[in-house]
Amino acid sequence: MPYSPVISKLFELVLIEMVGDKLGLTSSYLQFGFTSKSSYNQAIFTLRMLVKHYCSYDSTLTFGALDISKAFDRVNFYCLMNVLMARRFPRSFIGIM
Repeated sequence: MPYSPVISKLFELVLIEMVGDKLGLTSSYLQFGFTSKSSYNQAIFTLRMLVKHYCSYDSTLTFGALDISKAFDRVNFYCLMNVLMARRFPRSFIGIM
């Protein structure tokens, strides 16, 4: 099905419109992934400016990276449903989940 990414994105936008106020979609200004109006370009720009700043003072830089791509593969759906019900999500939304 070639249009499945488009359909799923549309579905996601509709769900966020329906229940976005209950999700608490706030994050740190230093978070670049999984946020609206943010891209990898901003992360690269910030990294380059940090490197430039510290190199101008002959400082040592140490970088670390975490691969958490599998962290979201294990979700306790019972707990997820309890959280959704506690936040008073519409039953139709919980049923879709």
